[in-house]
Amino acid sequence: MDVESLRSIREDSNPVILVPLGCKEPLVRWLGQDSRSMIAELGWWEDIIIGSLTFTLTPAQHWSRRSLFDQRVTLWGSWVVVGPRHRFFFAGDTGYCPVFQTIGDEFGPFDVSALPIGAYHPRCHVRAQHISPDEAFLVHRNLRSRVSVGIHWGTFALTCEHFMEPKKIVDRLDQGRRRFITMEHGEIRDFGSGS
Repeated sequence: MDVESLRSIREDSNPVILVPLGCKEPLVRWLGQDSRSMIAELGWWEDIIIGSLTFTLTPAQHWSRRSLFDQRVTLWGSWVVVGPRHRFFFAGDTGYCPVFQTIGDEFGPFDVSALPIGAYHPRCHVRAQHISPDEAFLVHRNLRSRVSVGIHWGTFALTCEHFMEPKKIVDRLDQGRRRFITMEHGEIRDFGSGS
């Protein structure tokens, strides 16, 4: 979370900032007391309607930390966004867990899902908080996603795999079906018309 980016967004618009339980107060400290009314804090399975979209915080498997002394005191989550015609899932940063099947059963199928594919080696150290590309395909199937987009890869060297390895594995596993894709940094793609 980049505080300067949030401040810039706040200056340019009047956003509603959605966060898991336990994350509102740190944001208020960083952005100022007058930001309190623009931050909505949700628990797992809670939702909020903004315009024509319903946002639901769903579980994800990862530890949380915002400073040296607050590990595992806030919820970590993923997001379901449901609009009048489309459904989107954002996994964020997560390890594999059975909740993805539950999310798929409850909210799927999804038109597009953003699923992490990087920072997964060595498995003995990061399995609980980072899915591998193979597990991302399992999540894709659990969610019944029409298209999934690989995220959380290729930007920082967080773990031991080569930074381009996740893309190569996803491309191989997808076998040209274009059901699970990676995008170039900065690429914009419209998924609204069945692409």
